[in-house]
Amino acid sequence: MGSANVKITGLEQMVASLQTLSDPKMITDALAKSTEVTAKIFYDKLQPLIPVRTEGGGPKSTQLKPGQLRDGLVMYTDKGDKSAVSTVTFRKDVKHVALFVEYGHMNVKKTKPLTKRGKSRKTYQGDTPAHPFMRPAFDQTEAKLRETLKAEVIKNLTEAAKR
Repeated sequence: MGSANVKITGLEQMVASLQTLSDPKMITDALAKSTEVTAKIFYDKLQPLIPVRTEGGGPKSTQLKPGQLRDGLVMYTDKGDKSAVSTVTFRKDVKHVALFVEYGHMNVKKTKPLTKRGKSRKTYQGDTPAHPFMRPAFDQTEAKLRETLKAEVIKNLTEAAKR
């Protein structure tokens, strides 16, 4: 089996600087800035890849209106005690549709009640093909996300330690 040696310089200075940060809020704020910058890169790559419906979504329709899925993309940051997580996701009202579009789905249609109890039966209507957009966005930005997060954490924690 092969092996690899990695040399990290400046780690001792960074650890010493971090030990001067006694205020958890400073650490949380630095991490939040870092994750927000990184999540924004993914958000910006993902948004134009989201398929936009060109028709449908009338007043009584259960279908999304044109552009509603794309407009449902949101980004938020949760801060904890010396931690922060930025998330790119969809609003609750469109999240399930995003998964159907990403992975495809089977179409079923309810038929008229067939039993005395009024239960209806579902009939298979074919498949809707997948239109991946989340995975391609991640694949195209993964390396950049890793490098950006690493650089931003170092930069923001170093700045916080200097204050």
